[in-house]
Amino acid sequence: MPVASTVRTPELFNGILKDYQLKGLQWLVNCYEQGLNGILADEMGLGKTIQAMVFLAHLAEEKNIWGPFLIVAPASVLNNWNEELERFCPELKILPYWGGLSERTVLRKSMNPKDLYRREAKFHILITSYQLLVADEKYFRRVKWQYMVLDEAQAIKSANSIRWKTLLSFNCRNRLLLTGTPVQNNMAELWALLHFIMPTLFDSHEQFNEWFSKGIENHAEHGGTLNEHQLNRLGSKAELQGSATSKYPKALILSIDKILLILNPLSQL
Repeated sequence: MPVASTVRTPELFNGILKDYQLKGLQWLVNCYEQGLNGILADEMGLGKTIQAMVFLAHLAEEKNIWGPFLIVAPASVLNNWNEELERFCPELKILPYWGGLSERTVLRKSMNPKDLYRREAKFHILITSYQLLVADEKYFRRVKWQYMVLDEAQAIKSANSIRWKTLLSFNCRNRLLLTGTPVQNNMAELWALLHFIMPTLFDSHEQFNEWFSKGIENHAEHGGTLNEHQLNRLGSKAELQGSATSKYPKALILSIDKILLILNPLSQL
């Protein structure tokens, strides 16, 4: 993937990024500038939430793209998203979309497309749960979202689920998946995630299975394509903050070749 010019932490973000988080921002910007969707699959605790929100701040500050951005997450972490955004990106207007039916009816008054897509909009980022998004899908369909960010994206690992089909049909310019849970030994789940971000490239589940069942010789041929769309880093915070001589580099990127060796153990023979 061609590398964009070096990015800096946007002024809209009131915080200090660790080196590997800044590299994560660089990767997200590269994906955006190349017209690619992606999967940020850093290990839990490495700040996927921070990297996603600083990226949205970058789009607003550097590209004048003020949303609307849609963040979908499990209900248990909605408040965390809201609090982190208010803390680190106070100039971005947040619409916390949850509550009872009457409360959501009031909230939807802010979702008129005519009032969005600019800094003066009533909100820039809408946060909601997977359950509410499916329940109120007809209202969300009226908006063209600049970015759809799915937290704990393993929630859409089944291509047969109503949730997966509903989200896939939404009108959005770009998609970003966040997950700290790797797909293990299940090509159907991997295809569901890859088709979600690259429906044209990974159109057929059958072709996908055939593609990756031919052995390791095909991994090198197709690995570069997949690697452009996934950033996956492992290690504790201390290890990632360590010096250049520490056990782990500041950004340990697993190539898709290694992931495929895990998915297809026979290819190691």
